[in-house]
Amino acid sequence: MTEQITKQEIEGLLSEQTKVILGAVDERFQKIDERFQKVDDRFQKIDERFQKVDERFQKAEGISQVMSDRIGALEYRMDEFNKKIDRLTTTLDVFLKRLTDREDELTFLRADIDKIKAVLKEKLGVEILIQGR
Repeated sequence: MTEQITKQEIEGLLSEQTKVILGAVDERFQKIDERFQKVDDRFQKIDERFQKVDERFQKAEGISQVMSDRIGALEYRMDEFNKKIDRLTTTLDVFLKRLTDREDELTFLRADIDKIKAVLKEKLGVEILIQGR
């Protein structure tokens, strides 16, 4: 009993085998697509995290710029304040110098007056009393 296989039967068997192979390949590609979808979902989550980090950096940059502007304004004000302090210090130094010079001058005048009083007392016998001393 020899069976002979016809061309049509071979084509049918090959066609069925091709369908089975293509079905298996499609099934594997479906699994690969599912895996890629999972990877894409993970990357989407990572992208969302990066987006949040970028937003935080942008906010931080904005805050940094505001702080930089404020610091610049404060530095300018401090420079102006230092200039005013320097002018005040110079004015006080000049005033204290004049005051010290006047006190020295008064000391010399008092010494001269004491000498005049001594001469008047010695030569004329008149004693001069000055109030306030």
